[in-house]
Amino acid sequence: MLSPHNPGLSVWVIPGFVLAGLRGVQAQLLLMAAATIASASVLSASLTGRRAISWIVALGVGLTATAFIYSSEIYPEFPAALALVVALLIATRRNKPGWRVSLYLAAALTAMCWLGTKYSALALPVGGYFLLRADRPGLVGLLAVGGVSAALYAWFHRQVLGGLTPYGVNVVYAESNTVGIFGGHIGFSDRYYRFWGLFVDQRFGIGRWAPLLLAVVPALVLLAAKTWEQWLVLVLIVNQLLIATFVAITMMVWWFPGRTMLTVLPLLVVALALLVVRAGAFGRTFLAALGAYALTITAGLAQAGRVREITIAVDPFEMTFVPFRAIAGLFPLYTGRTRETWQLTYPWWALFIGAAGVVMWPEISGAAKQWLQKGLDAFGKGAPRFPADE
Repeated sequence: MLSPHNPGLSVWVIPGFVLAGLRGVQAQLLLMAAATIASASVLSASLTGRRAISWIVALGVGLTATAFIYSSEIYPEFPAALALVVALLIATRRNKPGWRVSLYLAAALTAMCWLGTKYSALALPVGGYFLLRADRPGLVGLLAVGGVSAALYAWFHRQVLGGLTPYGVNVVYAESNTVGIFGGHIGFSDRYYRFWGLFVDQRFGIGRWAPLLLAVVPALVLLAAKTWEQWLVLVLIVNQLLIATFVAITMMVWWFPGRTMLTVLPLLVVALALLVVRAGAFGRTFLAALGAYALTITAGLAQAGRVREITIAVDPFEMTFVPFRAIAGLFPLYTGRTRETWQLTYPWWALFIGAAGVVMWPEISGAAKQWLQKGLDAFGKGAPRFPADE
């Protein structure tokens, strides 16, 4: 009744509420957040083959300001992230999945959707990937159980909330249907800036609060060059980024920065682990420095909230912590798009593109050498050849 947008959360937090009321709920969500980050470490180790690196990177991501704040905020994002990571662990397991595994996956995906209709956009790619890999009993099992689950979900929402989504009971969209609601507020011209603003906005960009997460942007290209499982992780991250950019009604509102990307925050561990593997000694030192700086900002935020200098969901960007203030001038402010805003935006574009090029240089140079060698071969057998190890 209090939070129809995510009815599953009300059921999810009952154990903590029964034990200790509000504090019990916060403690339960904190444990779930810890389980999410730990599971992300396991997922990353499975997909990259680097257990120690995955553990260290997961620790760094788990101690960023966004993860720290939402670990005890009563929102569905971290529980949904846990369900998503568990679903990925099930769908990407090495053995060919059968009917029993399909039941576990159906339960994880169902939990995600009940935590919020918006998470169905993440459930679909995971379910589709599983169906491509499953044997016949597994395929039939997921389709059958998933069909029943979807039917119950649709029946409940139609009976209780009057539509397939809960947004019709929102006072802003009262008496509107689902198609009208989504069609009426999806926009491009006033939202495209979020595609990079979610990372570099001076107030609500996750990079301002956790510089380590800026390295995710060039790291994403590594997911596109590896296995099908890593491609699935990339699809999920980009999917959520597009939703946060073009579907979410706002980026800057009364919540802490990064909420719209929190559900896929644990998946960033996989991309960053691949980046650490690719980076040399200097690159790893630089990434470690970014992680340490991010941890410093989290500590400053915790202290600022404790002494009531700022209100977490209102004006966290007003805190006076020196390391946080020191980097403010590097980030554009998209609440007002002035000439200075774009003067600060263009260098970030150049940095991200350049960093992606550096990260992918082995693949780029290898492809260029193959192209050049083919051209030389066209002029005769006597053309020089590049050594295989260059």
